[in-house]
Formats: sequence, C-alpha cells, structure tokens
Amino acid sequence: MLIRVFWTTLFLSLVGSIIPSQALCVKLELHWKQIATQCFQQYVKLGNEFNADLADLYSPKAMIKNTRIYPDGTEKISRLPAEEYKTLIRNSVMLAKERKDLNEFTGTQYSLEKNRVSIKTKRYSVLKKYTSPLILLIGIEANERCIIFEELSVSKP
Repeated sequence: MLIRVFWTTLFLSLVGSIIPSQALCVKLELHWKQIATQCFQQYVKLGNEFNADLADLYSPKAMIKNTRIYPDGTEKISRLPAEEYKTLIRNSVMLAKERKDLNEFTGTQYSLEKNRVSIKTKRYSVLKKYTSPLILLIGIEANERCIIFEELSVSKP
C-alpha cells in the first residue's frame, strides 16, 4: 500500500501538481483509522456532554436501525428516517442530562469498507446497566468532517 501511495504521489508531483481529490485520497488511505478514531471520539464527547450538535454528525439520508430486546426475549426492530432521528436527539438531550444517561464504549474496532469506515463497539449504558453492540458506518468528507451514514444498535427497556 505504501509503495503504491509513494509512486502515485511521485507521479503526480512530476506531472506538475496533485489534484486535490487525489491528494485527499492519498491522505485518507494513509490516515483513515486516525481520522475515524477522532470522529468516534467526537461522537462520544458530544453524546456524553448531552450536546444537541450530535445530531449534525448524521447524514440527512442516514439509515437508523435499532433492535429492542425485551425481558421475555422478544425483539422489536425500529427504523427511523434520519431527520426524525436527528430531531429526536435534539429534543432528548436535556432529559438525558437530567437522568445522567451516560454511555461508555469498549472494544472499539475500525475497518475500511470501500470508501467508508465501519466502527464496531460495545456500548455500556451507565443508567440502565447493560452492554450492547453499536455499529456506525461513517464517511469522511474532503475537509475531514465525518458523516454517519448508518447506525445499527441494540437496546433494552
């Protein structure tokens, strides 16, 4: 991979200048995990600060899917349109703050999937005292801003 990046960079330098989109691709190829880690840290920070700006991390076309598991073992799958989910986040941060509804994350893993990064982690609800999986699929824009395109989560009542 590094050899390919080296030759691509050398070739583009010899041609005259690196086209911004190609420069970005080279940068992302080398630093995608670092950028994704920073994005996830921002996600965690905004969530645990009860900051409504968390909603701005989601694409207007994001796919949100939650599987709710009830004590009797039954499951209910919910899908929310992105704009509805973003409104839900904005409207619920104050209640979450009052309840001290914090999350802790462990075992976080990053993998590159085509032009997006999959973040798989375990989320521990401090309030409800349970651990569940969370998967985020993010994209990275030219300015290194991250956008969440998909969230798959599991919750309990």
